[in-house]
Amino acid sequence: MPQTLLVPPSYSVGVSIRFDEIIREFGGGYDTNELVGPTDGIILLKYRYNILHAGAQLTINDPEAGGAATSWPKYLWLFYRRRKQQGDAFNVTLLEDPATEAAMTQLFKFADSQLDYDLISWKLYTSGIALRQWRALT
Repeated sequence: MPQTLLVPPSYSVGVSIRFDEIIREFGGGYDTNELVGPTDGIILLKYRYNILHAGAQLTINDPEAGGAATSWPKYLWLFYRRRKQQGDAFNVTLLEDPATEAAMTQLFKFADSQLDYDLISWKLYTSGIALRQWRALT
């Protein structure tokens, strides 16, 4: 069973949809195109986090660490490492699907092969993750 990325509800998310297609341009405004991916597109998510290192810090009860309370930056770092090492997809629940306005749970993978934390000052860090919807080959 896939793990679930625990996303704090107070963080905003950017949602986009991408269609993979081959476009052949013939000039003069003429072209042909072929959809080569899923006909309903691929969902992409972008989260951006600004994290205060000291003071009241957001904690997550990490189910992969026996439910131990873990700071959000550490949880994200460990979750990213585990998924990349194992190559596994994971569940993400989006509180509102733009098309249906209902909650949506889908399988995703990290879109980037690198996770960065940028030190802005001695107490503020920023990080971001990009996710792409994942589908198993059938």
